[in-house]
Amino acid sequence: NHREAEEIVMSAIVTIHSFRRGVGKTSLAASLAVLLVLQGRRVALVDTDFQSPGVHLFFGMLDKEIPHAFNDYLWGRCDILSTVQVVDPKIIANADGKLFIIPASSEIADIMQSIRIPPNIDRYVSGLEELERELSLDLILVDAPAGLNENTLQTLAISNEVILVLHPNERDFQGTAVTVDMIRR
Repeated sequence: NHREAEEIVMSAIVTIHSFRRGVGKTSLAASLAVLLVLQGRRVALVDTDFQSPGVHLFFGMLDKEIPHAFNDYLWGRCDILSTVQVVDPKIIANADGKLFIIPASSEIADIMQSIRIPPNIDRYVSGLEELERELSLDLILVDAPAGLNENTLQTLAISNEVILVLHPNERDFQGTAVTVDMIRR
């Protein structure tokens, strides 16, 4: 059955990455999410920038209003659906779609723990699969941390598409070229 086959295929995972901080990666991720929701899509925006979280701030969400963050799920403190924050429809007027934010924690202790303990990539993939299934998502956007490390490369490797954001200067061109080479491998 064609319908059943469609349900098995996971939503596209698009990861937004930059070699350096401060290039507008999170702004682009938030803006792209809103544009897709305005087109009627159901989108999850996942913040995996555990050392500099900020996706939730673009939508007026305060840290104290977030009972569980994506970090909590990855560390086994909660289930993935407990991390989901639904963006108030008034923020995206006239939207036919729906936006779900999966924020990273801004708590200092959690940021420090994320430096010491890398995320479990298997749990990460399982969480995205459950989000897709339970929220009937069309697309998962991932705001990845800047720079290159093993965790970031694993995140990029499971993506269907990668958007690389950079400043138009030689340093960013060189760093982005290294990133592209690593992704291709």
